[in-house]
Amino acid sequence: MPNIDGLQLCQLIRQAELPHYVYVIVLTGKDERESSLVQGLNAGADDFLFKPIDPNKLRIRLQMAFRILGLEQTLAERNRKLYHTYEQIRQDLLLASVMQKNLLPAKGHVDNIVFDWLFYPSHFIAGDIFNYFELTDEYLAFYHLDVSGHGVRSALLSFTLHHYINNKGGQSSVLRYKDAEGVYQPVPPEQVVSALNQRFTDSGDLYFTMVYGYLHKATGVVQFTQAGHPCPIHLTTTQHQANFCGGSGFPVALFPNSDYERLSLQMVEGDRLFIYSDGITECLNAVQQSYSEQRLLSLLQNTADQTLEQTLQSLCDELFDWQGNGQFEDDMTLLAIEYHAPLSFK
Repeated sequence: MPNIDGLQLCQLIRQAELPHYVYVIVLTGKDERESSLVQGLNAGADDFLFKPIDPNKLRIRLQMAFRILGLEQTLAERNRKLYHTYEQIRQDLLLASVMQKNLLPAKGHVDNIVFDWLFYPSHFIAGDIFNYFELTDEYLAFYHLDVSGHGVRSALLSFTLHHYINNKGGQSSVLRYKDAEGVYQPVPPEQVVSALNQRFTDSGDLYFTMVYGYLHKATGVVQFTQAGHPCPIHLTTTQHQANFCGGSGFPVALFPNSDYERLSLQMVEGDRLFIYSDGITECLNAVQQSYSEQRLLSLLQNTADQTLEQTLQSLCDELFDWQGNGQFEDDMTLLAIEYHAPLSFK
């Protein structure tokens, strides 16, 4: 070969972006066999033969080359199939992500009561879910829950819980009942959570934390139950004072006979209630520091003069700045309620 030797040719083959693998056997007649071997391997050779050529050795080397190339082709085909399968799974997860977001409630007003939220899954789909809806003519129900773990298993249980809580039959039998006069009344929140605990205790190793409650539209009285979920934050906008409310309670679907407590608070004109997952307070920065409950409390308190939408945008911006690259290790979700008495009660 003019102007090029075998080692240079081998290097050029390895540098080329070829659609298939080229198996290279270096044939050398040099006396320095050990140094030739090192040079050849550094150049990218697969095998060696030394002159004079032994036909039997050449036949064995070629059989080995065909076997290795066959294995390489088999591996490449398997990789192509795996990539196709991965792409199909990715497309399915993207579709599931869209479907999950479509389950989220609309942001806006119900009888002058303002609702807003944040929803940032750590993966394609989240184990967190929340909702609010009119429970009766006098009450608005709300919940926020966080299924243990991450990924598809957690998200499937959150889908199931969302459907179970929100379907009309579930509302009639689990969330509300008719009194002696045939008027719908809310089932006490601790009984609702107990019923969910009994229903979903057989969910394998999965469990979930939640806050479930309802708001009396006319008076602003909130009654709720906290089941292992982070403590909600009650912000009195007139005083710019934010406080944690609630206690703890057992997660749901963990122990079959858990007892739950009813908690209450009074909201007045302009007050806000924030219910969130621990993915927010446990969000880590580059040096593995948690965002923390105190930082969340301070931000909500310092933005009391802003609209609810502006407050949540400020929180979103701060969390993304805190985390750094937008790759969150846990779902970050929050449901916010701003109380205003309906016009007929003002």
